[in-house]
This record gives sequence, C-alpha cells and structure tokens, in this order.
Amino acid sequence: MASLAPQRTLSSVWKKDYIVRPLDAHNLQGPETVESLFIMYRITNNPIYREWGWKIFKAFQKYGILEDGQGYTSLDNVNAVPPSRRDNMENFGW
Repeated sequence: MASLAPQRTLSSVWKKDYIVRPLDAHNLQGPETVESLFIMYRITNNPIYREWGWKIFKAFQKYGILEDGQGYTSLDNVNAVPPSRRDNMENFGW
C-alpha cells in the first residue's frame, strides 16, 4: 500500500496558490469576498468558508474603523500589520 503524503492544513494550502502583487494588496472594504465565502459555505456546508469570512469581517472591524468609530476607511496594504489607511470612505454599505 502506498503511503500518503503528509496532511497539510487548509489554511496553509491556499496560500501557495495566490500571488498578491504590491499594487493589488489594497482593500476597498467591498463585501464581495465575504459574500462569496458565505455562498461557498451554503453550497458545501464546509465550515472553513464561514471561518474565513468571519476572520475577514473581524479584520475590517479591527483595522478599517475610524478612530471615532463613525465609519470605515480603505487600506493601502493588507499585508502590513497594522495596515496603512487611506483618507477616504467607500460607499459599499457596510
């Protein structure tokens, strides 16, 4: 019987499939990714999609909210922690 390759976690596998170029590392606070993850959860019933969506939502709350709590701003570089903020507010309806 052939041996199986070492099991990798889902959180490490997907990272090898993506290359985020520096000019694409911004976040405009659009809901499309979280909505897509919700749909994937509903289709597959795999809780990993719900977990990813929740992590993204919590990151929006943590890094995108303004100091006075009166709105959200876009981020310049989501690969930096904490990310630098832009001086604008998108109108996606969060």
